[in-house]
Amino acid sequence: MKKTFFILCGVMLFVVMVYAQRGKTEFIGKFPWYTEQNTFEEILQIAQKANKPILAVFSATWCGPCQELKTSLLKTDEFKKITDEVVLLYIEQTTKEGAAYSSKYKVLGSPSFRIFSPQGILLDKGFPERTVDGFLKWISDVNAGNNFYELSRKLEKNPNDRETLVKIIDKMDGSEGSVLLDYLQRVIKSNPDFNDEISHKAYEKLAYYIQGSIHFKEGKEKEEYLAGQQRMFQEIVSAYYPDEFKYEFKGNFGLNYILNWFYQSRQFDKVLFYFNDFLKRKGDSLDFDQDIPVFAIAVPNFISIEKFAEAERWIARICDFSKQNENLSSDQRFIHFYSEIFNEVIKNYEKKGQIASAEKSAKIRTEEMMRLRQWMQAVLSITSQAKILGKMDKKEEAKKLLIALYKNDALFKNLNKLSVPYTLNLIAWTMVELKIVDQMSLEIAEKAMALNPRAASKNTLACAHAELGNFKYAVKIEKEALAEENDESSRQEYANRIRAWQVKIK
Repeated sequence: MKKTFFILCGVMLFVVMVYAQRGKTEFIGKFPWYTEQNTFEEILQIAQKANKPILAVFSATWCGPCQELKTSLLKTDEFKKITDEVVLLYIEQTTKEGAAYSSKYKVLGSPSFRIFSPQGILLDKGFPERTVDGFLKWISDVNAGNNFYELSRKLEKNPNDRETLVKIIDKMDGSEGSVLLDYLQRVIKSNPDFNDEISHKAYEKLAYYIQGSIHFKEGKEKEEYLAGQQRMFQEIVSAYYPDEFKYEFKGNFGLNYILNWFYQSRQFDKVLFYFNDFLKRKGDSLDFDQDIPVFAIAVPNFISIEKFAEAERWIARICDFSKQNENLSSDQRFIHFYSEIFNEVIKNYEKKGQIASAEKSAKIRTEEMMRLRQWMQAVLSITSQAKILGKMDKKEEAKKLLIALYKNDALFKNLNKLSVPYTLNLIAWTMVELKIVDQMSLEIAEKAMALNPRAASKNTLACAHAELGNFKYAVKIEKEALAEENDESSRQEYANRIRAWQVKIK
């Protein structure tokens, strides 16, 4: 009993230390940032006093590009040039307060950037080049009036000004939805010629928007959407393929978007056509570092058409390339797409009923992420591998894998302080999903909640107690989770669980 008491005291002391470190300001390198622990009203008072706009960076602990941004830009001495121009606000999206900021300003991705006036007006959503000069140019443009807010006011006076429409479109993302689509159609309708420069840009933007919107649709809605937009997407691609792309679809990212459209619409033959054409055009200049976005779609496509040996051949070649280039551990672009290859390959193997092949690929991914020192990617890979083992009815192996992860002190030392509770909760939740809950699972869930008592952690702990038959305590904790949860679908899940568990209380 005394030992348990001292352990809990130690955990709570660590919690206090963690949250003391993440207060209303946080140093990134040499520079202090205000954090999401401030209310926006407090930030505005600071900005008004300094008479500077607010640069808000939305980030997440699990986001590789976000962590790379810190190293490549925010921690550099040259970043001082930016600190002189703006009030710095760093929003960690995984905290309750950060999630509220993201929801209010419709932030869809990480990292994302916003500039607010000292009066709180959202001036611009930026996609600056991630360099000091790139950010300085963006800030200068915003201050000069070339920003979403001022351009919108200009457009109110002349709704069909094509140049203004295109400038605004450049500053919009998927959160604008129907407004973005309306603006694009206005530009194209006024001159539908594919060779017109402004129309060309609008066509590419339209194709980019069409393929990007797939991710927000599921089931029948997704199928209908793909069928309805198929002709338009193909016409745009055909108009500029292969050498006429100037905007969204130029280079390997553009080909990734094209392949993704046909992959999502299950036109696997077209994915193969464009990929083979790409290989023919590249010849001996194939470079996995630069070309990895193309392989992120092409390799899983081989699984879809049951060319398993071809998929394995490309995976082996990319793995060999990765092992021969240790500097890739700092290349977040490569890491992102490399991991995506495995994610889609594993998913497709499972769809094909090739569970053993899925588990083999998951194991390789884990080894690669560990070797490349991508600690959060390794965590996600290990928990995914455990789930696959569960599907193979190898729950004891899955359990050993998760416990080994929990006891991997070296890995945990490399996680930042906000990733630790996230990882602990993920381990515990995977055990709940696999129905391999025991006292150690409970210990892991309790640590996760103690370090970050958010609704998701409380839900995991409640489910762990329920698995052990502690329904009364499970209901108590789940009610706390329900009171704190903002997401409506999660609230419904929590409420359903409470009702089911209450029936089982004797």
